[in-house]
Amino acid sequence: MNEDGAPRRDGAAALAPGSLVGAYRIEHCLGAGGVGTVYAAVEPSIHKRVAIKVLKHAYAEDAGAVERFRREAQAANGVRHPGIVDVIGFGALPDGRPYLVMSLLEGRSLREELLARGTLDPAEAWRITREVAEALLAAHRAGIVHRDLKPDNVFLEAFGGRPSRPRILDFGLAKVLAPPEGDAPRLTQTGMVMGTPAYMAPEQWFNAGVDAATDQYALAAMLYEMLAGAPPFRAVQFAALMQQHLHEPPPALAASGVTAAAGVEALLARALAKAPADRFASMAELVQAGDAAFGAAGPAAVATDPGLGHAATLQSQPLAAAPDATARTSPPASSLPSPAAAPAASPVPLAAAGLRRFLVAMAAVIVAGAAGIVAIGYTGPGRHVVWHWMRIAGWSGMLCPVWLAAGAVALGLAARTRARRDERARWTWWFVLLPAFSGAVGTYTGWVLVMTHAAAAEPTKRFALFGGGMYEANASRFMGFALGAILGLAAVGLAGVSTRGVATVQVRIGLARREALAGAVALVGLAAAALAVGAPSGALVAGTAALALAMAMALPAAHPTLAARDELERALAGVLAVVLAIGAGYARLEAREGYLWGADELTTRAARAAEILAAAGERTATGVLAFAALALLGGVEAVRVRRLRRHGALARPRWPTWVLVAAVAGAAIIDATLYARMLRARDAYRAALADQFALLGRLDPPLGERLPRDRFTPHDAPALQISRDLVAVNADPLARLTAVEMEARLRERLTDVLARTAALRPPDAPEGVELLVTVDREVPWITLVRVLRIAQDAGVRRVEILLAAGPARPLAPADPPEAGWLLPVDFVAVPATLAVAGFAAAESEPFGSVAPRLVDAALAALAAAPPRTTVTLAVPAGR
Repeated sequence: MNEDGAPRRDGAAALAPGSLVGAYRIEHCLGAGGVGTVYAAVEPSIHKRVAIKVLKHAYAEDAGAVERFRREAQAANGVRHPGIVDVIGFGALPDGRPYLVMSLLEGRSLREELLARGTLDPAEAWRITREVAEALLAAHRAGIVHRDLKPDNVFLEAFGGRPSRPRILDFGLAKVLAPPEGDAPRLTQTGMVMGTPAYMAPEQWFNAGVDAATDQYALAAMLYEMLAGAPPFRAVQFAALMQQHLHEPPPALAASGVTAAAGVEALLARALAKAPADRFASMAELVQAGDAAFGAAGPAAVATDPGLGHAATLQSQPLAAAPDATARTSPPASSLPSPAAAPAASPVPLAAAGLRRFLVAMAAVIVAGAAGIVAIGYTGPGRHVVWHWMRIAGWSGMLCPVWLAAGAVALGLAARTRARRDERARWTWWFVLLPAFSGAVGTYTGWVLVMTHAAAAEPTKRFALFGGGMYEANASRFMGFALGAILGLAAVGLAGVSTRGVATVQVRIGLARREALAGAVALVGLAAAALAVGAPSGALVAGTAALALAMAMALPAAHPTLAARDELERALAGVLAVVLAIGAGYARLEAREGYLWGADELTTRAARAAEILAAAGERTATGVLAFAALALLGGVEAVRVRRLRRHGALARPRWPTWVLVAAVAGAAIIDATLYARMLRARDAYRAALADQFALLGRLDPPLGERLPRDRFTPHDAPALQISRDLVAVNADPLARLTAVEMEARLRERLTDVLARTAALRPPDAPEGVELLVTVDREVPWITLVRVLRIAQDAGVRRVEILLAAGPARPLAPADPPEAGWLLPVDFVAVPATLAVAGFAAAESEPFGSVAPRLVDAALAALAAAPPRTTVTLAVPAGR
């Protein structure tokens, strides 16, 4: 009673000796546990002594606890084995507390025996284990898994001078795998851990499904404790204990100072295997192995279950055989449903289903990923033509389909290995990364060739040569990284393959489905936004991240014991896929920006300026979207890793993992170093030509768009530029037009350039254009004639007058300066011969008004003598 006189509700209300519980009179209290209290009682009429277990008040008000209490009586009676305590009756006290009536046993629990003696003799330890195994075999054949086996629940019943008989107690946490009456109600919440930590099998920690192998793990832990004096795994903290059960191999008995035969060590190692499929196929097989290991000549199996391929019925060595009726009515072990998927009859079809599901998902990812990459495209004329990418990429591009096929085969073999043996193949990651490694090497080779040729070229040609080289070299990087991202996405689904089939829900400590779904939806929104703003490279990154989370939802972790590692591996695979997608996206951007300076189809300044601005906008948008996608995926994966760390499920990587990490880190360092070198070379070329491009940008030549480009294409020759106030050769400013020394400096410079050009021309080469002349529209005609007269004195006879092929695009102050640069592709050329008499104009007339008449003269010459002829320009001798 409480101080106020109310009945106590804390579970400590004891039954007084002499009080009646049904037909039984309480004698005294035998002991109390966390759930109930056990009393000794007697039936007055026939003096049958029993034990009564009464549920505490705190649990009596819990419908689930009451149902588990009732199920304990049903489970114990359903087995009908002498090694399992008999439950005689079930009822409820007047205050509502339920109780069980059981046989009263004389003796003490195995826990008390171990506390008193420390360890047991190996022969005695195996005898107890063997008899418990026989009782559990009967329970398993009845479709019942104990799942809370421990020394406290094994009672050693005394029989005078005979050896004690072990009997299993407390089926309160038992799981009925095959309920006789339809579907049994769910008595535990999804994700609830049931059992005693020191003896819990790995699959119990995540509630990933239990079966007969779960009891086998606990029995082996008990055997280990009987021999060594302590369970195989011991830790102060709960998380550390879970880590040991999930990932660390069981310690040998020798580590505890116990000398045991090799067969005993092997027996314990197999029964304590992490994966249920790696343990003995049944308690019968465990007993046979134990008899051989301990040298106990126990009875042989009397029947073989064809469904499991091992002995299924045993006789007890010190006890009488189990009743024949039990053996006849118990369902065969092969009829029990698998815990991973109820409709299946054995792990084999479940594993096959998981393997098929992964292969279908992998094929879908490869097809969808490849289609997405082709839809986004590379850049240039063959933007959506894969064969064009392969051709310009060279040998590495040609090998890309080979690497994709090899990666797909490797992933399929790894999935098959998981489906058969629940083993992870670390070599799979090498095949996932192989396309990226190959693409990077192909690009490195291209970069070296580009920088070598660009360094040897004329200064005015270096930037265009470098840009075209970047376009071709980055095709290898783009394809390799994109295919690596696809294979990384496929690797995300490997965690969904196991001999236990495909799980219906994800591991409790992993990533929740709703979190993955929310992240995937957000990433799809980012991909759509990227396409809307014209940033397909950003869409590639966001789409990859969305697919990574979609794979996690489609194929949740199925392995009951390696789920934590699978979750971490899945997170790493998803992040790796996104990082490779970012690399592919930026390779595409570099190629797009490089192609601008050697693109034949960008025939006008306006078209190239528009493409420059679009590429700059895509780079900015891609950077923002890639950061957002990576941050979103990283945040989702951080939730996963934090939960794994909180539950102590992160294992220390092994040496193959460190080798892989070192290889990836080394490749990333090499890639970053060469990439930085390439960017420095590009910036150096740009800086060297910045002033020259700026000078060209100041030129505003007249339009010559009426001239057919195919007939009036500029030839390769030294360039002479005449702006409103400067004269330059090959974009190298020499002097102001009004300067006195201009004539001498120009003649000297032209003589030098023409001499070096002639030295490089083959002796049998035909006569060609000697000078390209670009003139601003505001320059007076007399100034052009004056400069051409100087060129004539330097030995020039044939020139081409360059006119703009199209109008310029107006630029804003914030636009990149290169949008105003001029290239040879921006011009058409009027071929001309310098002579004393010919085409002429008024001296003060600006070149912009003379240019249309010059175009007419060129078209008339073309019509008179196709395919092409020259205009004779009058350059009379002057003072």
